Amino acid sequence: MLGVFAQEWSKSGYFREKIMKALYTGFNKKKAKLIRQIKVIDFTFGDKAPKVLGITCLPSDKFEFLCDFELAYQGNLSFEIQVQFESQPFLNMLNKDKPLFIDAKILLKSLAGKLRICWVPSELGTSWFSFVGEPSLDLKIEPKIGKSKLDLSGIPQVISILKDFLESKIRKMTYPYRKELDLPMSFRSIKVLPLADDDDYN
Repeated sequence: MLGVFAQEWSKSGYFREKIMKALYTGFNKKKAKLIRQIKVIDFTFGDKAPKVLGITCLPSDKFEFLCDFELAYQGNLSFEIQVQFESQPFLNMLNKDKPLFIDAKILLKSLAGKLRICWVPSELGTSWFSFVGEPSLDLKIEPKIGKSKLDLSGIPQVISILKDFLESKIRKMTYPYRKELDLPMSFRSIKVLPLADDDDYN
């Protein structure tokens, strides 16, 4: 099932736009003081779907579906962001005291962890998901500065800022924190119009 979704999502421009918008909102909510704004430039789902290694159904209320999924992912999911930093002495030296914009490509090479999903019919409540314990991540961060594309991978402060920021976002997705579950479609839904009454044809 996840393989089918992954294949559809990887080809869908609509899904890509939805994910980029969600990433932008998440990144700019409660961001570090050092960061002024984060723009999401691109998103690529990759060519592999996460693997479900096990499913444990949990006691739940009526009309709820509550399960833990043991997930493992190894692929090429990536997104590109542009980060505008607030003025800082060690960063100002890199850009001659001008506003500093850093482009970075974030590559998720692997992820392993337990994901708890609670599905509730929308008319009865809100569905949510949360990691049970922080997942194991292998992230590769490739930052570059401005149009010159000066390689910053050797400057530990920049790598550390971006890595700490991303890890803090993961912690906000770890139980007891919960994130609303809104599974985006791979295409824009078709609006269904109500049937006309017989009088409309007279």
